[in-house]
Order: sequence, then structure tokens, then C-alpha cells
Amino acid sequence: MYKIIFPLILFLLIAFGCRVNENEVSISVKNLQDAKNGKAQMVDFEAQINVPLTMDNITQKFQLEKVKGILNEYLELDDYEIEKGDIIGTRIEIEGKLPLLLAQGVDSVKAPTTSAWAIVLVPIPKEPKTLFSKYDYIVSLATTETFLEMNKKLQSINFMLGVEPTQPLKVKLKNKLGKSLDIFAGPIEVDGTMKQYYEQSFNKGKLRFEMKQGIYNYIQPSFMVKFSY
Repeated sequence: MYKIIFPLILFLLIAFGCRVNENEVSISVKNLQDAKNGKAQMVDFEAQINVPLTMDNITQKFQLEKVKGILNEYLELDDYEIEKGDIIGTRIEIEGKLPLLLAQGVDSVKAPTTSAWAIVLVPIPKEPKTLFSKYDYIVSLATTETFLEMNKKLQSINFMLGVEPTQPLKVKLKNKLGKSLDIFAGPIEVDGTMKQYYEQSFNKGKLRFEMKQGIYNYIQPSFMVKFSY
């Protein structure tokens, strides 16, 4: 059985590159409000990623040290831990901060730091009118202008370390302002339940939702917001 599973996993890692297992970002409505007014923010994130390297191999252990250096260069990290993966390889767990800023798209964004990813607010055109014209911004995970440079360095260590630009995203949204934020997203998982789409007026408290797999293997996870004030 393991003779079948191992080459299959190895093929998937080579064919599709490294994809984050979990990627949670904490954003407040105040963060979004300040970003839309042109004040770039830094928001907390936590992520787990499996890499096809093992700490039991001297060469690969040295490669893991190089990976740590590159991730520290292209992400603002507060914590970095590694442990043995569930099946093969190594699991890297990181915590840090991502820039949150106003942008015109989700590719090669110019960020205020060297971070390879950012959370961006992209204005939604009001013309021509569509079903989504009532919303103000798309909030999305985005790659920055340093992403390709980071990926090139990772692949120079080991060709299997290429990272996909599109990654899953779990959002922990907080509203302490007491002002309504209209949200639309889909498909999405809210409180463990999958929904084809999700529409909500968020007035206070905390809201958690996740966008992963399926279509999000090919496009950046995103949701739309309207500031009702």
C-alpha cells in the first residue's frame, strides 16, 4: 500500500507545487477602513505548509535551513517551527504579519514590505453595472512583485519547493466599530458548513469563514465588501 501512496504524493508535489494546508489571517473592520483610505496595515496570519524534505536526511536538513532563511526574507515572521509531516516530508508552521493595502489587482502588487503575499482591497467598478456593483471592494489574497523572486530562490534549493501563487485562505474578521459591513462570497465554508455563496450584514463581534480547494486551486480566494457608513 505504501509503495503506491508514496509515489502518488511525490507526483502531486512535483506537478502542483507546495500548497499551504492552513492559512488564517486576522482582519478587523477598522483595518479595512484604514486600508481603503490609503493607510497600509499589517495584519496577523498563521500558516502550515508541508514540504517534500525530511529532517532525517543530512542534505535535506541543510535545505530546510535555507528554506527558513528565504521565508524570513519574503515574509514578516514572528515564529517559525518545523516538525515531521503526517505521511512524508516536513510540516512548517509559521506566524507573522501580512500587508493589507489598497491595490488595482491581485498580481505583482507593490507592497510596503518584501512580503511575497498581501491582502488587498481592489475597487469594484460601478460601470458597467453588474449584480455586484453595489459592493465597494474585493478583498483578496494577492501575490506581490517579490513572489517570483522568492519562488525562484526556493526552486534553486530543490525543484520540488515551487510554491503555488494561489493558496487557501481562512479569515477571522472582527468588528468592534458597531457599524455594518456588507459581505458577499462564494463558494465558502462558514462554521464548518459549505455554502455556494454567502451574503451577510456584519455589525459586531467575530466572523470566521474559509475559502479552499476546488476553484481556489486556480484563483485567489476573495470576498466582496460594502461599507454602509
